[in-house]
Amino acid sequence: MEDKYTNRLIVFVDILGFSNMVKASKSSPEDSETILKALMRIHAIKENNYSPTFMNMQDYGFEVITFSDSAVISCPAENDNLFFLILELIHLQIDLVPLGILLRGAITIGDLHHKRDIVFGPAMNEAYYLESKVAIYPRIILTESAIDQFYKFASTDEEIKQEFDSLILKDKDGYYFIDILRQDQEIDGPDMYLEWLSIFREIIINGLKYDDPAVRMKYQWLYSYFNDVIAEDPFALIPQSEITKEMIEYKNMKSKMIIEDN
Repeated sequence: MEDKYTNRLIVFVDILGFSNMVKASKSSPEDSETILKALMRIHAIKENNYSPTFMNMQDYGFEVITFSDSAVISCPAENDNLFFLILELIHLQIDLVPLGILLRGAITIGDLHHKRDIVFGPAMNEAYYLESKVAIYPRIILTESAIDQFYKFASTDEEIKQEFDSLILKDKDGYYFIDILRQDQEIDGPDMYLEWLSIFREIIINGLKYDDPAVRMKYQWLYSYFNDVIAEDPFALIPQSEITKEMIEYKNMKSKMIIEDN
């Protein structure tokens, strides 16, 4: 069976709290519509990957399987593939936030067989374990082995490496995760970014109202992460003489999004 495996990057990702959403949807057509829109966006990853369009990543060895609220995406552990895999996940989460949907997942590297709807191997087992038992919060974590692969074998382009570093953040528990809240460059302009952050803020505030301690813990983590991002000065590295009125207004609007002590 060993000859069936190749060294691949793999992510297992799904919707946080999906089973509770489904239960609530029984009495709410609006919730049912939200679930449908979210699942259509997730399943579009697979459709795009195998469609004969410019979005087709199959030519680069990307494989995708989707089921229910979950997606498994894998690709050869080579070149800049981890960078592009992370960008795919960033855009997925950005698109799902307006629906009130958060993702949890894990990226790792290892022996894997993945061809269309057939996927198995030690790397799949590890990705599933990390998503279900380690990620815990609404975050997509990465193993250090996956990150090491990027630095050792990826493009020698320093600009890409700097961009890659801006996509991930090390958490207090030692795991790196995709730094979704700081990806303003992937959203259409500062006004849209602030609007997106405002929606994210409401998701957190509503999540902190849950009575279940296990659920509240997830939103407590998100609360701390969100406030850290909001408290940052977006123009700290720009000389004071170059700060414009519009930049000051943007900074003030962003700072007002701080979530008060819950």
